[in-house]
Amino acid sequence: MFDELFLTVLHQRIREARRATSLTQQQVADELHLTLRHYQRLERSSAKRITDPSIGLLYRLARILKVELCHLVREPTQLELQNIEKNFNKPGRPHKRKKTSVQT
Repeated sequence: MFDELFLTVLHQRIREARRATSLTQQQVADELHLTLRHYQRLERSSAKRITDPSIGLLYRLARILKVELCHLVREPTQLELQNIEKNFNKPGRPHKRKKTSVQT
């Protein structure tokens, strides 16, 4: 569960850092030599597909976005975790189903 929360915060930090530089997703993707779709997955996390970027990719990304690598990968703050929880519980957002075992 913590890994999923950490990656969600990481994706948010990447998106916020890019917006602060006024770069487009396409510009950052080009600098990283990634497809636009692959880069978009770095900014958007979902329950279905969470992209777990390598440290090398994060290092290059931090340089492009002009932030310290430690800014991207530090532990989530309490406020960030609260925001994730608040966004997860918004009306209209599907909740994860609990896995149930079927006995035969």
